Amino acid sequence: MKAMTYFLLIFITIFCLSNAYPNRIRTIRQTKVIATCHNFLGIVKCRDGSSILPTAKIQLWENDFPWDDLLHTEYLIPSKDLQMAKFAWNGCYNDGTFLGVPFANIEIYYKFTDVCFPGDTYIAKEVEIKRHRKMNVYVLNDGKADLEYFE
Repeated sequence: MKAMTYFLLIFITIFCLSNAYPNRIRTIRQTKVIATCHNFLGIVKCRDGSSILPTAKIQLWENDFPWDDLLHTEYLIPSKDLQMAKFAWNGCYNDGTFLGVPFANIEIYYKFTDVCFPGDTYIAKEVEIKRHRKMNVYVLNDGKADLEYFE
């Protein structure tokens, strides 16, 4: 009975903590990848043709309970005409372990900030790490970053 009381106390605490952070991002679907090293690369542009701001950043987030984990942040590299920007890095990420056993997968997404307008935010639920024969282009509009491909 005492163990059940502790379990309920821990469960309620985690539930309350997870709801205490209303600004955390909870997306409907993220990209599930194997927890290992990957190349992250792509091009970013604003759907309305706005110039890319010099403060434009990309963040790689892991969807996790009770709140999401920031894995990587870097500035976007704008083109000379400021109509597009690029990003590229290699990173190795995992979701930790449970009772000493590592998790095999992580669910990740991109968050782009200060790209088209100061203070803007766009979420890309799709993180493409497999199709590097085509260029990954993230088109930013209405708080979303839609993935398109250039041959």
